[in-house]
Amino acid sequence: MNSLVNYKIVFLVPIFEKEDCVEDLIKNIQATCPNSAILFHVNSNSNDDFFQNIEKLVDYYSFCYLLPQRYPTEWCNGVLAFAFLDMMKYANELIDFDYCYFTASNSLVINPLLEDALYPYDAFLRQPYNLRDDAKIMYFNKDENLKQYVDLYHGDVYNCFFEGMALSKKLTKHFVDDAHSYASKTPVYYCSEEIWLPTILSNLNEKHNYNWCKENLEKWSHFGDHVINDLQLEVGVARDYVSSIFAESNYSMLSEINIYSLKRVPRVYNDELRTLIRNNFGYANEIF
Repeated sequence: MNSLVNYKIVFLVPIFEKEDCVEDLIKNIQATCPNSAILFHVNSNSNDDFFQNIEKLVDYYSFCYLLPQRYPTEWCNGVLAFAFLDMMKYANELIDFDYCYFTASNSLVINPLLEDALYPYDAFLRQPYNLRDDAKIMYFNKDENLKQYVDLYHGDVYNCFFEGMALSKKLTKHFVDDAHSYASKTPVYYCSEEIWLPTILSNLNEKHNYNWCKENLEKWSHFGDHVINDLQLEVGVARDYVSSIFAESNYSMLSEINIYSLKRVPRVYNDELRTLIRNNFGYANEIF
């Protein structure tokens, strides 16, 4: 941990399992974004041995940080939005950075131009869609805190995938000041990050009119909806496509369609796609 360095990006990464894949992600970011840092959150329901192993990684790699608080962040239990807000709060207080980047432990950076792609924008997130009244009522019934926050703004509720969202430091501070006290620390049983993060950004944008690029910078490789509409890739095809990009070092073409990281890389260290990315950038684990 080095509090004296200014980082271009701090990656916010909730992690769940597989120490070797966590270290693989660390090495991937070190190789592709050498002026950046990583802030991890470990699920409180993970065992203590796993948490201690993540502490070893954070101690070993000086650009890595670990949120001291642990929350129960199982998929779709509704706590992950608060964990992200707490990571933003921690980063604003203890890390000098220009942008934060929202990703996951089963994602890897495939475009080393990421650090230079963010300026001059304040936010990257594709246009969220606002929910119909019946859907809003469903979420309000699950999460009273969400209703209180939306009522405060007389605003709407929005939905969007969060992976590949990026925010300037100024905007992360606005997120924390605006919503940290509202999001739930206890399970409310829905994908809160896909509701809270776009809702906060949309409501704040009404006040501040941010320089907002309506694109996610991370794409999914496992199915062909509009999140990855420029490629329409299945996992096997993604491997072949990425291989051709690497063979030609044609990263600027990826930048043209806003692809910087890839999600749903299997959490298996010797997975073919993971190995392809690792070999291209020339890194390997040192601890696990």
